[in-house]
Amino acid sequence: MSEDKFEKKGSASSDGMTIEDSAEAAAREEVAEEAVALEKVAAEAAQPERKKKETKKKKKPIGRVLLAIVAVIVILPVIVIAVGTGPSLFLYLQGYAERDDGSYHFAKGYDYQIKKGAFTIPATFKGKPITIIDGRAFENNKKLKYLTIEEGIRQISDSAFSGCVNLETIAFPSSLKYISNQAFWGCTSLVEVVLPENLESLHSHAFSGCDNLKTVTLPKGSIILDTAFYACPSLETFICPEGGYYTFDAEHGFLMHEDYIIRYTPGNKQSEVSIPNRTRINSYAFAGADHLTAVYIPENVMVSTNAFVACSGITIYYEGDVTSSYLKEGWNPENLNVIYNYTMEE
Repeated sequence: MSEDKFEKKGSASSDGMTIEDSAEAAAREEVAEEAVALEKVAAEAAQPERKKKETKKKKKPIGRVLLAIVAVIVILPVIVIAVGTGPSLFLYLQGYAERDDGSYHFAKGYDYQIKKGAFTIPATFKGKPITIIDGRAFENNKKLKYLTIEEGIRQISDSAFSGCVNLETIAFPSSLKYISNQAFWGCTSLVEVVLPENLESLHSHAFSGCDNLKTVTLPKGSIILDTAFYACPSLETFICPEGGYYTFDAEHGFLMHEDYIIRYTPGNKQSEVSIPNRTRINSYAFAGADHLTAVYIPENVMVSTNAFVACSGITIYYEGDVTSSYLKEGWNPENLNVIYNYTMEE
């Protein structure tokens, strides 16, 4: 290589930098550009994560807005109905409903009203009387144990307390006149019932299915019984006021009115029963007494329709003939085994 060429290679540039210095500067610039490019790539890689976080932040207020909209959709119709129907809906949510005469009836019992198993149905609401407990007001309520009904209430409607299996005590007011169908059906924790003195009507199956009911205190006057205590296998005693409409024959376990056998008490667990002479067996008198094995009936005893319904295991020994006029149509609905012309032992 010539000396001229060698000198050119190591000579300085016009700005005073050597060729080697220029190369080094170019290299540094290239490294800086690469660093900037890497930072840009890293920033672009982090961009989706930031977007996710920003999206989450944006979703929170949207969720609250949606929740508020749903609440309005649900609550607004209720408010519209309430406003459109007057105060009746709000009353019902408290357990009451207004009657045409301005008085109230107790419409619905709620769990929140029951404190330690006890609940008192008041006789007034907003200064007006409450006279009726509506049907199914407490039906199948498991919290109710101790029930008090205040003076002034006159009627307990159908199935008002049916299925209240934990109900143990009931305090009735003397103002109560009517206990309707199945009002306390299946209240299996009841052991004793004291009916109010002014009660006028006890309807069908009012206390049916009260498996542990043993004692019933009746009022002095007449009330309709029939199937009121149907399927009460533990029933032992009716307590009847002296000089009242009913009497209780403890020897036989019969609730009587004059010569009528109104109701047999199956809780005595007798296997055999002899019917006294010149008596009359009322409808449903022995209904459900399926623990009996034998009933002895004199010829002069009248047997009413359905007297022995649901008594599948009984054999009836009847002193009279199958054509006897004392046997009313339908007296033997279960087609029980009957031995006619049976001679009673003296």
